[in-house]
Amino acid sequence: MKKIFVIFVILIGFSSCYYDNQEDLYGIECSTTDLTYSNQMEKVFSQSCATTGCHVSGNGIAIYDSYGSIMNSVDNGTIIDRVINKKNMPPSGALSDCDYSLINEWIKQGAKE
Repeated sequence: MKKIFVIFVILIGFSSCYYDNQEDLYGIECSTTDLTYSNQMEKVFSQSCATTGCHVSGNGIAIYDSYGSIMNSVDNGTIIDRVINKKNMPPSGALSDCDYSLINEWIKQGAKE
């Protein structure tokens, strides 16, 4: 009887674990029209890239604390290559689908300030 109870608890535990996409659950709007660094992209880069141990001063890699510094990586193709194509940035975990779309569309639209 104990074994059946343990199996039952384990099955309930596994069935309660699943992945929810915040955008799907809460219907977060992801508008990719008229994107600018100051209105939409600064928040994405500051929360996902310009973080401790990553694209901040003192790490020996590109610093993403301003439009001008990010544009160097946009112009040389690093952001498209690493974030959009390879999806290996940020190393701390994947961006949301919306953030991927925002970065990609912002660059396609000319990466406006």
